[in-house]
Amino acid sequence: MKQVDARMLGLGAGHHGLLTTAQLHSIGMSAAQIEHRVRLGVLAPVHRSVHRLAAWPGSLDQRALAAVLAGGTGAVASHRTAAVLWGMHDAEIASIDLVIPRTRTVRLEGVEAHRCGPLSRTDVVRRTSGLVLTSAPLTLLHVAASGDLDLLESCYEAGEHLGLITRRRAQRVLDRTGGRGVAGTGLLRAFLEGRPVGTRPTESPPELSLVRLLRRAGLPPLTRQLWVEVADGRRFRLDTAWPDLRMAIEIDSRRYHGSDRSQGRDDDRDLALLEVDWLLLHLRGVDIRRDPAGTLDRVERMRRLRRARLAA
Repeated sequence: MKQVDARMLGLGAGHHGLLTTAQLHSIGMSAAQIEHRVRLGVLAPVHRSVHRLAAWPGSLDQRALAAVLAGGTGAVASHRTAAVLWGMHDAEIASIDLVIPRTRTVRLEGVEAHRCGPLSRTDVVRRTSGLVLTSAPLTLLHVAASGDLDLLESCYEAGEHLGLITRRRAQRVLDRTGGRGVAGTGLLRAFLEGRPVGTRPTESPPELSLVRLLRRAGLPPLTRQLWVEVADGRRFRLDTAWPDLRMAIEIDSRRYHGSDRSQGRDDDRDLALLEVDWLLLHLRGVDIRRDPAGTLDRVERMRRLRRARLAA
């Protein structure tokens, strides 16, 4: 008995604490023995034919893998679930998204199944744990199916920053998988067509929030990740800038831009840029989120003052 339990623990450890009924049978455990461990609280049922080691900590990967295992052949984690698993989206996932073959029906608690046509090998990624999810570019198309342009833009920006998405890869998915009647095709195509070639991704959610705020206010687009050389030959990269005004906006956030220990280096950079007549406006991510109107007013006032200074 101890030997069977050791095999059970070893097998579950490599799969986020999950085991299928077939796997438990393969290590010599009978249906009665499985039920006995459920009563003891060693195993906990998740979906039909899928159990988890009760002591194993829960995670999104675990929930997604459980849904894929219970979903059967052709089930693949997708849509917002895949976006979070890839790191392209940061949100709590209430239900797990799966894509399944059109010929099948899957009904599982806490799972939303989306029927789709056959997926190519390039559209599916299998992780060592056994979790199968849609590729990052196909995930982008599925995210577009939500009709949420802000969500699509956020996922694209994050995916590009992480090296998971390029304009070419997104276009290939459209050419291969998108088409008339395929949800998300129109929105993703319009997004790519409206995005200037060469646009660099933002590096944090607060930066993207600022870009959106200024865009909706009708202000000129910011140049992202601009390198500026100062008098002594040093070069500094600015988050966002209007080069024609020699004005930059930096987002101050400990989460995305380090700790207080970098403050001295930032002050040194600001002084060096000021010496070559560059103005830096510092904004906090929390203010952009909580007070967009006040943030916009501050930016517009600084732009007016900067234009007047340069015209004098």
